[in-house]
Amino acid sequence: MEECGYPLPPFDFRLPGVTSISCDTHKYGYTPKGSSVILYRESKYLHHQYMCFPEWTGGIYATPTFAGSRSGLTISLAWATLLCFGRSGYVQRTKEIIQCSRRISSAIMDIGGLRLLGSPDVSIVAFTSDVFNIYALVDDMSALGWNLNSIQNPAG
Repeated sequence: MEECGYPLPPFDFRLPGVTSISCDTHKYGYTPKGSSVILYRESKYLHHQYMCFPEWTGGIYATPTFAGSRSGLTISLAWATLLCFGRSGYVQRTKEIIQCSRRISSAIMDIGGLRLLGSPDVSIVAFTSDVFNIYALVDDMSALGWNLNSIQNPAG
């Protein structure tokens, strides 16, 4: 985000207490569903991730992931996608997402009866209403082709 001109307080390895960072690359990384990444500050933390099943009938079974064996296809497609977009591609998309989020937030503040919940820094814009049934609005927006996720508490 800093490269897009939208600085945030650090939330990565620049903070002394951060030991790992996880990233679902299948979300804003545009990679296939099921691809995720976990980074460790130091390799010693990786050893806490292993799953070991010594009672398996085939002998001791140990794997670095809970899922065990996985197809290499998802990994190779994720890698190819990351290379295809490149750093500049992801920076550009991040900038576009932030700008879109800010436009939506601004428009919501201009609509009578709607109220923003929080102040979105990136992509999640939450809003509600104290004037009308917010769930009816979600249904109406859905009929117009919008895909809004609503939650129960707080209503919105």
